[in-house]
This record gives sequence, C-alpha cells and structure tokens, in this order.
Amino acid sequence: MTDGPHVRVVILKSARRRWNQLTPEQRRKVQDVLDGLAAEPGFRHNELRPLKSVRRGFRFRLGVWRILFTLDRRAGILEIFEVNPRVECIPMKAKTGRHTTTLNIVRPDVAGHAGPLTLVDVDLRDRGPDMITVSTDIELPHPPSEAQPARLETTVGSTDVMVMPIASYDAIMEALEDHDAAVSYKRTRGEEAFPLELANRIADGESKIRVFREHRRLTQQALADTIGKSKAYVSEIEAGKKPGSVEVIRRIAEALGVDMDDLV
Repeated sequence: MTDGPHVRVVILKSARRRWNQLTPEQRRKVQDVLDGLAAEPGFRHNELRPLKSVRRGFRFRLGVWRILFTLDRRAGILEIFEVNPRVECIPMKAKTGRHTTTLNIVRPDVAGHAGPLTLVDVDLRDRGPDMITVSTDIELPHPPSEAQPARLETTVGSTDVMVMPIASYDAIMEALEDHDAAVSYKRTRGEEAFPLELANRIADGESKIRVFREHRRLTQQALADTIGKSKAYVSEIEAGKKPGSVEVIRRIAEALGVDMDDLV
C-alpha cells in the first residue's frame, strides 16, 4: 500500500490479527479506499461512512467485514483500530400497543465455527420491498413512528415476528455499529500500532518471526544472542525448517516484544 500524501497507515495489534483473515482481494479493496481517502479529503464510497461516536473516525463495510479507522491529517496518521464482522443483529424488545416481544440478534460467524443462528429473515414475497421481517427476539431503542408503525404477527406455532420498514431497521443497525465503534476505540487505546505493510507481509505468508524481527531492527545474530541460540538456528526457524520448541518461541516473543500467539 502506498500511503497518501504525508499520511502513514498503521494498524493496531488486535486489528492486525483479524486482518490476516481477509483475502488478498479483500485487502486490496480496503487499501484502495484508504489510499483514496488519504489522498483526497472529499473521497466518497458507497460503503464508507463517518463515525458519529469517534472523532475523525470512519467505517468501511466490505461484505460481512467492517473496518474501523481514524484519519488525523494534521498528525499524518491513518489508524485502523478494528477489523471485525459487522453487526447483523442486535438484542432488543419491541412494543406495539398491548403487544410485547423480544428479539435475539446475533453477529455472523465468519470464522466458520458453530454458533447461534441469525434470527433476521427478509421476506419480500408478501410484504413488498420496503419491509423486513425479524423473528423472535429485537428491542427497538425507541417506539416505532406513527407514520411507519411496526406490527406484530403470529406465524406457525407460537413464534412472534415483528415487521418494520427496512429503513428503520438500517437506522437501528447504524446506531448500534456506531456505539460498538466507540466501545472498540476506547478499548484499543494503548495498543501498539504496526505499519500496515507489516500486517500485509504476515497475511501473505511470510515468516512472522522474520517480519517482527525486521520491524524491531534486529539482525538474526542479535536475536540469536538474546535467546541463547545460534544464528543458524534462528535462520532455520524463520525458513520453516525447524518449528522451535515452546520455550524457544516464548523467548523469541519476549525478545521481539510480542505475544506468543503473534508468532504461531
């Protein structure tokens, strides 16, 4: 990635770990947007939005992913502070007249592990293109407007559903994502920032030990001396010829100022 004029692009530690899960094509698309915004203050993209809750913050959506970052042009730093699946659902409670229902809303599981199912279902067959059906369990942050009231209906069995305009649902999702962004931004203050180039090298499959060693400006010999091993030993680990024992990896992580998880 080429940084924009006088803008250095960095990624925080927790975001870097998720960055590895993006495909090369996804990373390229994100980088194109970051480059465009860094080079042009008026840059626009359909999936790029400013964050209300984070000063100089932005959110970029890419499929199920959301990339949160700040851009401080005066300091010349674009900081990616979160790379995560974007919010698809939220837990809320809905009231319409005498009726009350609760709706469970969950996040997508992009890692492929078993998890709770998303209970949001779009049904355009009977309700038209401007309505969305949400099945059991969502709590609206405010009552539905009189102009566009939500309504409860009973489907097969005892399952309650709530129908609301898609625009209202989207507004709820935007508000939740903005809230989550503020929480994430606060949580990540104090995390170490790395050049995005470092994250890309690791994502492309380079030796993590070599990448971090070079980032710390250490030679193989200097690292070997620190962990009590030979330069040849370090070279073989970086080349993938030796796995290295748990104790050796622990020493390397300590010498490089990273967690063991960052090296395996």
